[in-house]
Amino acid sequence: MPPNVPSSSLLATLSAVYEEILRDNGDIADVEMDNIQRMSFQLIEAVKYARNRRAPINRLPDEILEIIFLLAQPYHADFIPSWPISTRWLRQMVAVTHVCKRWRDAALLCPSLWSAVNTCKSRLGDVGEDLLRRSGSAPLNVFYFTSRHPYDQLIQAPPVLETVILNHGHRITRLHICNVWPAIVYKILCRPLPFLAVLSLCDIADDDHEPDTGLSLAELTPRLRKLAVSFHIPRRLQRSVADLTHLALYHVDYVSLRDGFLDMLGRSPCLEYLLIIDPSELPAHITPASFSAHRKVSLPNLRQFYLSDVWLDSPVFYILASIDMPDDCDFRIKSCQNFDHPDLRISPLPSPTRVHLLQHISRVQVEIAVQDSEMEDERRRRGCVAVHSGTLFVTLHCGVDHLAFPSWAIPTGSDARLVLIIRARLGSESTLFTGILQQWPQLHALDIVDEGHNTAAICSALQDYKPHYAAARLGLCHELERIEWYTTGHDADRIWEMVGRRIRGGSPLREVQVRIDSVLDESGVCADETSVHRLTAGQRAGSYEMRRLPYTEWGRSTKDIIQMHCEAVLAPRLPEGNALDGDWIWDRKFSYMME
Repeated sequence: MPPNVPSSSLLATLSAVYEEILRDNGDIADVEMDNIQRMSFQLIEAVKYARNRRAPINRLPDEILEIIFLLAQPYHADFIPSWPISTRWLRQMVAVTHVCKRWRDAALLCPSLWSAVNTCKSRLGDVGEDLLRRSGSAPLNVFYFTSRHPYDQLIQAPPVLETVILNHGHRITRLHICNVWPAIVYKILCRPLPFLAVLSLCDIADDDHEPDTGLSLAELTPRLRKLAVSFHIPRRLQRSVADLTHLALYHVDYVSLRDGFLDMLGRSPCLEYLLIIDPSELPAHITPASFSAHRKVSLPNLRQFYLSDVWLDSPVFYILASIDMPDDCDFRIKSCQNFDHPDLRISPLPSPTRVHLLQHISRVQVEIAVQDSEMEDERRRRGCVAVHSGTLFVTLHCGVDHLAFPSWAIPTGSDARLVLIIRARLGSESTLFTGILQQWPQLHALDIVDEGHNTAAICSALQDYKPHYAAARLGLCHELERIEWYTTGHDADRIWEMVGRRIRGGSPLREVQVRIDSVLDESGVCADETSVHRLTAGQRAGSYEMRRLPYTEWGRSTKDIIQMHCEAVLAPRLPEGNALDGDWIWDRKFSYMME
């Protein structure tokens, strides 16, 4: 037995073989020696395999490993794919099978890991056929893209895609097609796809001679529920599709947003998600009267309605009044990134008599962001308007001189509340803050979240109170009863001075709560601790009392309010909640398709 080898039944057997080989005098045949050598290699592999199984990750069940592998796929495969099929993806998935035997076995036993089918090449090849075999009976996610200009394409279905549909059409649940004529789309969809649930059509050319005959696509694709289209909706598809739950449109022309669009919505009463990005502008010869403003399409299940990169004269605003959405719908509008209109798309919205969602606004929240911020989230929020849960959310940059609220956006009830989140340092000549408050003479509750150290300017605007009898010279918010102020720094004395002046002047102000958040000094140490004080008007006119609140009564923090606002206005969002990354469908990613 070799030295330093512990004794055991397994090791004793191996040691006996070891000793016998060393004593060989030519009695062992060459064939047997080859077999022993091969077995020794297998023994080493077995030891590695046994040792590898002891690794923490390999103690996970196969089902958990499969979930990890699926999450590693570098594209979003459902509804709006944000990453196309490519050899880069293929190499990444194949690499999973080369890590160890355990991973390879788990990956090969996961059919859905191999269910993405690339039909962008002229043939599937041995690799493509092998991947199809690995997919077993799993639902297929099929991609097709061609770099050829539509005018250079033959009006026929791509042979590879046609073969996949012919042999595996009963398994296709997601189909993504890009850069073809509508006639080619019809040839692709001329066969039944009984389980197709998701269809995305990107860069579909507009064909004036588009055929409008043949079997209804709704009959060929009875389970189609999610549709995403960019640039042009094939007419036959628009006129026949029904029972959708998710619909996304990118840069569709004004013709597609007229009666045919409303007809499509009318055939989909269970629609839950509607996304319209960058609709085309309304041509000069088309008037709003050409849109059916008298029509009303009820979508009682609509939960998310997002308009992104819209212009002031977009036809979307004319059809918006025709959509009857529920009060709990999450409705968001984002203006074009390079267009800063003063009213930020509030005024073009239909009146509340046409859109019930706007009838119950009791809270308005305005964020004044830094003008030249390099933060991606702030740039994406700029110019956003959102309405949901009875709250109107608005984000603008501090360079805007005026923000005009339509009458319906200024609630006057006792529960009306205005929240101003000021993240920028307002200039000495800025009238934005004062201009907003001047539109709210009957405001009862005001929240101020000041991250720009604007205490002096805000106090100067609020400190002068004029009673009702001085109607010609009323001060700002003369009916204000409650203020919640969130700030940093050492300007609390200015706030208390302003509050005292308003109360002594006969203001109905009854309660002011100020939260002073701690700030970090240059060494990263908190200079002061966070504190919350509440001032309450006394029984005697002009009197008041102030106390410091314990931690249990602090309520929301500055960070909580800002985070809530950011989540509310960040638009658009995908159905699962993730923010759209701006690369709609396959924008700027075509090169990966042809690797």
